[in-house]
Amino acid sequence: MTLDYRPKQRSVKVRVLSDAGWLKGALTAPPKRSLADSLALAPTMLSMLNSFLPGQDASLPYFALRTHAVQLILLDQPEHMPETSGTFVRANPTNVVVLIGDASINGTAMVPQNLRVSDYFTRQHGFVSLSRATLRIRESAHGRAAVHECGEILINSDRMLGVAEATCR
Repeated sequence: MTLDYRPKQRSVKVRVLSDAGWLKGALTAPPKRSLADSLALAPTMLSMLNSFLPGQDASLPYFALRTHAVQLILLDQPEHMPETSGTFVRANPTNVVVLIGDASINGTAMVPQNLRVSDYFTRQHGFVSLSRATLRIRESAHGRAAVHECGEILINSDRMLGVAEATCR
C-alpha cells in the first residue's frame, strides 16, 4: 500500500534575483511558518513552482534553484506570521542599508536590543528579512538604477557584501 502524504503548504509569489538574472514564480512554506524560516531549512536547493526563467516566455511547473545562486527574494506583500518559536527576544525595528551584488537595499530589520547591526547580520545564516524595503539595482553601464518598492525582501546572508545602520530612509 502506497501512501501519498503531502503536508499542507501555502504558496508565496516571489521574484528572485539569482546569478543568472530575475526569476519569477512561487515558493512554498507551511501555513504557520514564515518563508524566511522555511528557507532556513532548505539545504542546497529551493523548489520553485510555476517559474519563469530569464529570457523564457513559458513557465516551468517545477524548477530547482541552488540556494547559493540566490542573492535576494522579493515579496510584494510582507508576511505577518505569529511568533512560533519558544523564545522571545526583544527587538527594535532598525533602518539598515545592505549592499549585495549590483544592488543596495534600504529597509527595516528587527535587530535584538543591545546588539549592533553589523553583529546581528554577522550572526545570521540563510535569509534575513527586511520589511518596507527599497531595492536599487544598477542596470546599465552608465550607473542608472532601477528602483523597486517591496513589502519585504529576503536577503541571502551569505551573499551580502556589507551592511550599516541607515540614518534615514
